This record gives sequence, structure tokens and C-alpha cells, in this order.
Amino acid sequence: MPLVNPHGGEDLRPLLLEGSALAAETKRAQKLPKMRVSSREKGDIIMLGIGGFTPLEGFMTRADWEGVCDDMKMANGLFWPIPITLSVEASAARAIATGQDITLLDPDNAELLATMTVTEKYSIDKAHECATVFRTTDPEHPGVKMVMDQGDVSLAGPIRVLSAMDIWITTWTNTPFGSTVVALGIGACCFTDCSNKPCRSTPYRTES
Repeated sequence: MPLVNPHGGEDLRPLLLEGSALAAETKRAQKLPKMRVSSREKGDIIMLGIGGFTPLEGFMTRADWEGVCDDMKMANGLFWPIPITLSVEASAARAIATGQDITLLDPDNAELLATMTVTEKYSIDKAHECATVFRTTDPEHPGVKMVMDQGDVSLAGPIRVLSAMDIWITTWTNTPFGSTVVALGIGACCFTDCSNKPCRSTPYRTES
């Protein structure tokens, strides 16, 4: 029984670097401007690193954000139910130039998580995102609270992940690639195509 192709129809796209590329980028990351991400954004970086957000190459542009909120589609037409964005306070955004590389740090211990090339800075309508994605603007809703509490400026651009091993993933078989290997090994696939029943649930995303 053939496996369903990864979302987007191409190969899995894990953004976690390995070997000499990881060593070189880790060294370079030490010298770049640094910013801490939120707990939610750390979870998104982990998912980008292991390929769980294939085919994304990083954090979404404003065009992608708008399309996902309004139509559950990115600017290129690909189905996506929840915006994957990185936010900063306006004061921090002013110190970051478009085209600049920055290092993203763990919110808890300031360890290196990823490097990012900032391709766009933009503002979003937080209430609009809440109303379209969560179908409510109730501040007691945990998703609404996270969106309303995030920074006022979003940064878009590709990332290069330096660490993806310190969250709930315990073995390589929990990654999309590992799960594929296991499925091929037993000659069956546990994944289903729910494209006829779109929902707002993005698998594996952490919301802590």
C-alpha cells in the first residue's frame, strides 16, 4: 500500500541541520543579533526542524498569514489551517533590518534554536486572526490569549534549525521521517487523507 505524499506533494522538508553544516551555522549563530522566542514559537521551530510543517521553509509572510486566516490557504494556494508566525515587540523590530540574519533563542534557557533570514516585517490584525482561526475573540480562550499577548510586529523568512531534540520527541521514530520508515517497514500506513474535511487542527503543534 503506497504512502500518501507529504503535504504539498513533495519530499519531507526537515530544516534541522546536521554534520558540518550544523557545526558551521552554530558557530555563525553565536555572532548574530539574538532574540528569544515564545514557547509557542519554540514549538513551531521544533516542528519545522523535524519536517512536521513540510513544505514550509520558515515563518509566514503577511500574504500567507492573510490567506490562512481568510481562506485556510497560503499565498501559493496550499491548504494551511493556522498561521505559523514569529512576533516581536515594535522596539525590537526597529533594530532588525529586512535581509538581516538573526539567531533565535530558547525562551527558557537562551540556548541556540535556529538562525533566520528576515525577509519581511509586518503587522497583523490580532482580533481578525482570533475570529477567523478560533472563531472567537474571548480573552479566556487560550489560543486567543496567546495571539493577543504576542508582539505587535511579525517577522517572516526562512530558518535553519540548530536544535530540535529537547521537547516531547523521545526517539527518531516520532519524527515524520521515522514514522514513514516504520510505516514502510510494516507495509501499511496509519495516516489518512482528510482533505475532504478541512479543519483548524494542525497535527503536533504545541500550544504551551
